[in-house]
Amino acid sequence: MRFSGKTIIITGAAGTIGKAVANAFYQEGANLALVDCNKEALERVCREEGWNERTLLLPSDVTDEKQVEEYVAKTVERFGAVDAFFNNAGITGNRKTIAEFDIEHFRKLMDINVTGIALGLKYVLQQMYRQGSGSVINTSSQKGKVFAKGSADYAASKSAVITLTKIAAMESAEKNVRVNCIMPGIVHSKMLVDVKRKGNPDLSVEEIGRSFGDSIPIGRWCEPEELAKAVMFLASDDASYITGAELHIDGGMTANSL
Repeated sequence: MRFSGKTIIITGAAGTIGKAVANAFYQEGANLALVDCNKEALERVCREEGWNERTLLLPSDVTDEKQVEEYVAKTVERFGAVDAFFNNAGITGNRKTIAEFDIEHFRKLMDINVTGIALGLKYVLQQMYRQGSGSVINTSSQKGKVFAKGSADYAASKSAVITLTKIAAMESAEKNVRVNCIMPGIVHSKMLVDVKRKGNPDLSVEEIGRSFGDSIPIGRWCEPEELAKAVMFLASDDASYITGAELHIDGGMTANSL
């Protein structure tokens, strides 16, 4: 198993993407340090997936610096190191024009999607520098590069993640630590289904999936397990010469828009 004995921190671990990535690493022998603000959801996911003694549950607010410092420290105390970090926690935008901004949601979104990423980087990188090794994968989005009306809040946050990734990669290269980001497009996730059902609660998952087909060159949305494979690649030694990169996992959407 490729990640036997390795330790992975995953934030947003109770969500669709976080769960898929955690399960993929677990099946490859990794120790899991799972971070989420929803303690009950975290415990439920762990029960449902059957993850056992190789799993540490860390209910934490990624925007609280003390809690971020603690989730890293508890991981090291339990497992001895942090070999990879999937810096993934985030929320979606309000789908309003800039002139219609809900400024309180904007502040919350930037706090989680940007401050949460930055704090995770701060404390995980400190640990990886002490170790002299590690791989970080931040979650940005296709929306961080390809823009659309009504997505300014979310796009701004994900563009910031790209910037943090590039600078962290430059600062970390001499420490033998790699920092990259994934750029998902349309992923089959609970968050996306919930957003689509706000306007039409009777839509089935199949109908929602089909509605995206024409906008994606591959013709379908991304399954979470496909995204998990990309994260595992960036975390692995197979990606030993890759840092500061943006990996587009969007079925060709970005290429089709530029």
